[in-house]
Amino acid sequence: MIRIHFFTLIFIFTCASIYAQFELPDSPEPKFSISAGFGSGLRTAPVSDALSAKERDHTRGLLSGLTLFVMPRLKLNESYSIGVNYRYFRASKTTDNLGINTEGVVINHLNEVSKIHFVGPSLHYHSITQSGELNAFVSLGYIGLVSDQEINRAFEWTVTGGSFGMDLGVEYLWSLNKKLYFGGSFSYTVGSLGKIKIDAPNIGEAETDLEEREGLQYLSIGPIIRWYL
Repeated sequence: MIRIHFFTLIFIFTCASIYAQFELPDSPEPKFSISAGFGSGLRTAPVSDALSAKERDHTRGLLSGLTLFVMPRLKLNESYSIGVNYRYFRASKTTDNLGINTEGVVINHLNEVSKIHFVGPSLHYHSITQSGELNAFVSLGYIGLVSDQEINRAFEWTVTGGSFGMDLGVEYLWSLNKKLYFGGSFSYTVGSLGKIKIDAPNIGEAETDLEEREGLQYLSIGPIIRWYL
C-alpha cells in the first residue's frame, strides 16, 4: 500500500507541476475552491480486553487503512471560509480459526471490510499568500460505520451504525500558480457507536445495544491538492 501511495503522489505532483507551467490570464480573485486528497489512516480507539486473543488480533488488523476526502469551500473573506467535508476510511482483515459465537453462529473464517464515512459542514480559518496557504478547519456532522463480513465462506453479514461526529484538521499547501495549490493534510475524525444494526441472511435485520461504545475515531495524514475555480 505504501508503494501505491508513493507512485500516486508522484503522478499527482507531476500533473500539477505541468499544469502550473501554463500562464493564467488575470481574473477576479476566485472565491470557490475544491480540495481532494488521500492518505494513511490509523484508528485510535483502544481494543477491548473483553475480546479473545484471536478477536483482538483481528480487530487490530482493522486499525490501519486508506483514507480519502473531498472538501469544496466558499471563501467569505481573507480569514474565513465555509464548506462541506466528506471523509472515508477503509480497512480490511481476514482471520481463520476465529472460533467465536455471534447470534447463534460459530464464526471460524471471517473476511471483513470496515468503512467509516463522515460528512458535515465545515468552517475554515486560513492565511493565504502568494507562496502558500495555511488552513485550519472544524466540521460537525454524521459519522457512520459499514462493516461487510463474509462468514465461513458461506454467507455475508452487514453491520451498520451511525452517530454525531466531528473532524478537526490542519493543512499547508504551496502555490503552484494562482489557482492550484499542493501540500499536506492532517486530520482527526471522532465519533462512537452505542448501537449497531446487523443484516444477516439467517436472522434478518436486528438492532443490538453494545456493552461498550465502539470508537470510530482515527488520524489521517496525506497529500492534498486544491483548485480554485
